[in-house]
Amino acid sequence: MKVLRMRSKLFHVARKSKMLIMFYAVRYLSSWLKAQGYDNSLKTLRAVDADNKAIPWYTYPLIEYLRQFDFKGCRVFEFGCGHSTLFWASRCAEVIAVEHNPEWYEHMRARLPGNVTLLLRQNAEEYAAAIKEMGGEFDIVVIDGEWRLMCAKESFDLLSSSGLMLVDNSDWFVDTSQYLRTHGLFQIDFNGPGPINQYAWTSSLFMHAPTRIQQAFSDPLPLTGIVQKVNENG
Repeated sequence: MKVLRMRSKLFHVARKSKMLIMFYAVRYLSSWLKAQGYDNSLKTLRAVDADNKAIPWYTYPLIEYLRQFDFKGCRVFEFGCGHSTLFWASRCAEVIAVEHNPEWYEHMRARLPGNVTLLLRQNAEEYAAAIKEMGGEFDIVVIDGEWRLMCAKESFDLLSSSGLMLVDNSDWFVDTSQYLRTHGLFQIDFNGPGPINQYAWTSSLFMHAPTRIQQAFSDPLPLTGIVQKVNENG
């Protein structure tokens, strides 16, 4: 009887401890998301921070990482235009972006500062090849729009030797990521939540850093993410 009472007490303490841990975990996560501006993004359905300033629709871990760097003097090309364009324009010397949707093109064109050139290309081949129209190399290439594998192939040779290539939703677009890895770029994943969405995903950086370690690479699958693979060759 004494043993049963002891077990019951231990069970009660353990359950109470788990509930306390859960309480603090939820409170911490809620506080962290609020500091990132997640509440604002849900209210406005736009990628904004806690001050309602535009941020990229990438995962929060990648956004935090990018904020550490000084991008002054950098030249950026974006496949896909949006709040990320405003983010890069406020930090870089020049941003060139290509958009496939005429309505969104007009919407964004009215909001962009003078250091941004926005192109409209509705055809897949012209969209992917738009990066070659401007001439020269780019310090940062962002692949976050349509026809991502095609864009990766067209832009690979135009990434500077010291530059970064960014692929959003890399857990879905695994063919694009594989293409960049097999051509010598090293993949660094940033898994987690981000603006608007109610699930985790992966935003990845690629750089010139070939290594044998990556030969056994596994495609990212973030916790609480959506298991989905996009057919990029169809």
